[in-house]
Amino acid sequence: MKRITIISVFLALLIAISFFGGRYLFITVGWDGLTTRVERQYWREMVRRTISDLQLGLSKNQVEQIVKNHNWQNYCMHSESEIKLGTPIEFGARNWIVYLAFENDLLTEIKIRTEDSIFRHPKDAPPDIVYLRDSEQ
Repeated sequence: MKRITIISVFLALLIAISFFGGRYLFITVGWDGLTTRVERQYWREMVRRTISDLQLGLSKNQVEQIVKNHNWQNYCMHSESEIKLGTPIEFGARNWIVYLAFENDLLTEIKIRTEDSIFRHPKDAPPDIVYLRDSEQ
């Protein structure tokens, strides 16, 4: 009797999840269990919005204000020559990292990479924006 009850509850739970929660599990939660698809879309759109407000040549103080206005305080790291904006961790280190590089206190590079590689540009990410010096043109 106890075994039948356990099996019945398990089957009922499985049916309920597949009927009510299947869409939630596969569309909202995603496979990695660390971030949901909705969260990933939100953060990637936040990257796009932030980058659209930035332009090369802005001072570091101006960039910091824009970053602050976009509410990146929990995901922002500062150094002397760089601001790094990270999105929540995804399985496989596929989350986006925005590198904002400065030279003489002016923004000279906007690059988006994945968590696991400073060299890998995510395919859906906006293109890099880099100041080309005369010797590079």
